[in-house]
Amino acid sequence: MKKEDIYNGVTDIRDDIIEKAEKKKPKRRLWQGAVAAVLAVSIAVGGAAIWWSRAAADRNGNIFNMAPPQNTSPNDGSTSGDPGGDVDWRDQEWKVRSLVEVKYPERTKYPGVDENWNFDEAAYGQWIREEMDRQLTASERDKFSEYIAAVMPELLRDGGMENAVSSPMNVYMALSLLAESTGGKTREQVMELLGVDSIEELRTLAKRTWEALYNDDGTYSLSLANSLWLRDDWDYSEEAVKSLADNYYAWSFRGEMGSEEYNNTLRTWLNGNTGGLLEDQIGGIGLDGDTALCLASAMYFGDKWDVKFNPEDTKTGLFHSPDGDVEAEFMRRTLKSDGVYYWGDNFGAVIIPFEQGGAMLLLLPDEGVTMEEILWDEAAMSFLAGDIDAAERQGIIINLSLPKFDVERQTDLVGALERLGVTDVFTPGTADFSPLVPWAGEGGQVWVSDVLHGARVTVDEEGCKAAAYTVIPMVGDPAPPTEEMDLTFDRPFFFSVINSGLPIFTGTVVEP
Repeated sequence: MKKEDIYNGVTDIRDDIIEKAEKKKPKRRLWQGAVAAVLAVSIAVGGAAIWWSRAAADRNGNIFNMAPPQNTSPNDGSTSGDPGGDVDWRDQEWKVRSLVEVKYPERTKYPGVDENWNFDEAAYGQWIREEMDRQLTASERDKFSEYIAAVMPELLRDGGMENAVSSPMNVYMALSLLAESTGGKTREQVMELLGVDSIEELRTLAKRTWEALYNDDGTYSLSLANSLWLRDDWDYSEEAVKSLADNYYAWSFRGEMGSEEYNNTLRTWLNGNTGGLLEDQIGGIGLDGDTALCLASAMYFGDKWDVKFNPEDTKTGLFHSPDGDVEAEFMRRTLKSDGVYYWGDNFGAVIIPFEQGGAMLLLLPDEGVTMEEILWDEAAMSFLAGDIDAAERQGIIINLSLPKFDVERQTDLVGALERLGVTDVFTPGTADFSPLVPWAGEGGQVWVSDVLHGARVTVDEEGCKAAAYTVIPMVGDPAPPTEEMDLTFDRPFFFSVINSGLPIFTGTVVEP
């Protein structure tokens, strides 16, 4: 097997983002906690009508008993790729029923290498083949370009005056569930925003993307979970519920809408699938008795830096926020042979790789350029979306200073989606949910009441643990640069987390 094949298989970032792989001594992979983290999107659909026509067989339990999804694990320091945290929803006494059991794809576990560079060649070959097969192609990634260009400025709106964080890809998954659940013009508006021409195209692309992003092979953590929450006194289309499971890995639950037990189940599901990192936000989520159904999507990500920051080099300094200077802990590291500085007309930027592929992109507006100006700078937004060709570049020694940060935000995306052309789904009497609720076609009283989106990203030294790739790619180092510069992120800046060539998290740090 060629070293280029190995490298392409294990990295989730395109070759043009990370252009070198250093030779490093392999380290034992110990999970050190989330580096970048989580979000949950909930779409609550409300209506005043009540439909009481469930079959007696359903009331008697002729549906699957709930079994917990396979992407949860306790916070035990394992490297399973599952979200950790203190909340493990598998321990709950489940009285809520599941209509469809969802089986997540099984990943071949990373076979590892020992201190003498020995490894199981057959197991490693199988792992590499699976890694390469599940990666999105360039044409598949291109299908997200219009969607990302449209939603990123909206998701980061008002990010110039306060911290902002969101996940364009988690919102994509939630909107995919919404498109599958709607019909007519309502569905067309959602699909237009998602950049697809048909529901069949969306099903294929959403499933491929879910499988490309989801990782449970023992290297890094990237889990996704989708779900549908239904009333126990209404009829729903079995075909639509099955399609949500088959194409989006969505669990479907049925319970007494508005009851404390059902709300606790929803909150526990969200906490369990976001590693407990959004517990305060999720604690305020609940569905009332008039809710017709709820779509929920969650994502959790965690990886270590490819090369760590030394905690002994972290120093306190001043961060110049709009409200005045504040003290922050600045991590410091010199990028030498791996140092590449990117710039556009209004910004400078740098890329910090993660251990298992993927990277964090850090973009600093030039002096005198506002955060709002960057939001509408096409080159800057394209760079944050993972298109590094949108910026000029130069290999240079970079003395990087980056503040540790923990940014969190909860917002309602109804206004943003309406500005992006998705309107009918929020309008009573116009929203068409007939694919999922057969009696609620155009004129039916089922519509979306809220689109709640919460996210959090944390960065510290533990996220930068020095380690090798999980295989041994022997790639030559470029000639070392001779020029040198200081790059200090001591004023508001943007960040983006790239995985599989897509921005899975993006945000602003106005005050660390």
